[in-house]
Amino acid sequence: MSNVVPLRQASREIVRQLGLLKTKVEELDLSYSEGHTLLEVARHNLLTTGELARILQLDKSTISRIVYRLEKKGWLMYSENVPDRRQKPFELTSKGQNKVRDINLYANRQVEEALTFLSPQDQDTVLKGMQLYAKALDRSGNLNDFVLRPIEKEDSPRLANVVRRVSSEFETCGPGGPTEDPELKNLFDVYQNPKSGYFVISKKERIMGGAGFGPLKGEKENICELQKMYLLPEARGYGLGQSLVKRCLELAQELGYTHCYLETTQRMEKARRIYQKMGFSPLKKSMGNTGHYQCGCWFLKEL
Repeated sequence: MSNVVPLRQASREIVRQLGLLKTKVEELDLSYSEGHTLLEVARHNLLTTGELARILQLDKSTISRIVYRLEKKGWLMYSENVPDRRQKPFELTSKGQNKVRDINLYANRQVEEALTFLSPQDQDTVLKGMQLYAKALDRSGNLNDFVLRPIEKEDSPRLANVVRRVSSEFETCGPGGPTEDPELKNLFDVYQNPKSGYFVISKKERIMGGAGFGPLKGEKENICELQKMYLLPEARGYGLGQSLVKRCLELAQELGYTHCYLETTQRMEKARRIYQKMGFSPLKKSMGNTGHYQCGCWFLKEL
């Protein structure tokens, strides 16, 4: 990608100009990690060590050391307003609130001075660009938490719950919908057919979705059907749907299929865009005998 190198260079310049390579902010007498910790506690009011570790993307032992230093400086304390002391949430002391005020004044001054060199239009461009870049970095980091793998026996009940949850979201429950399929009782066994396959997306052992394929009932043996393609909302926007479909199509081709059929609903607009982007062509009528008469959109792709 042509923008990678210049974007990295710009990122390094920003880090250097803001002084982030230094171990501490001399004017404020605190490290950058301490400053970030105080700002997040101020923003959320109460935070545990575990919550701070997740927000700041640091391990708990590092956060524990930072919090210990901030306690010693009198800027953080355990909250007295939480009944369960095992949660150990922290809040700012009055000295900590004053320190946060100083941090904001210092940082605002840095940014304000830089913005004087930009027109209002350029300021809006910079803000939008940085927000988009931060969002992209967040998604990229989260993507590493997802695992795509073949279905396992213990996945069946959790996958069934995913199908039901997403079907409810798109109002496809009931007769003629996927929640009525008898296969939903044990998806693992269904996809042990030598002409079938199923893959799941998991995140820290939680099943986030999946997709599979198998023979299309009522059609020639060379046509398979993409089946049970579902992702929970929190797993969308990472390209995981395309990865699932791609893996299914690759295996289907290896198993001798020449075409793949799928059907979906009008409500699943984003899914339909993905299918067409991956080469599926819309059909005017359904194929085979799936029993899903709630579906009104049909697609076919040559493998």
